[in-house]
Amino acid sequence: MANEQRSRSRNSDASDGDGRLSAATAAAAGVRLIAELTGQNVLGATAVRPTDPGWTVEVEVLEETHIPSSADVLALYRLELSETGELLSYSRIRRGQRCSIGDERR
Repeated sequence: MANEQRSRSRNSDASDGDGRLSAATAAAAGVRLIAELTGQNVLGATAVRPTDPGWTVEVEVLEETHIPSSADVLALYRLELSETGELLSYSRIRRGQRCSIGDERR
């Protein structure tokens, strides 16, 4: 009984009832997928947006470490996921030093 209830709770957190992932679950899937694909240290999801076929997730990755850490090289990856969390595409959209990567979208 307790396991069944836990399973139902986990499923309701993961989707909105019709099989579509929630934004939080899509972000977590993006982080996991980029870690698997690149083998790099993932810092986290920086954006998640619903799209017609599913989700767009942006994930920041630490690609090179340096001393001082302000010289670390970070990259931003964009993933397109289906509504059920399958990877449709991904690409690195920006790369630069930690102190200068910035966000041109503002």
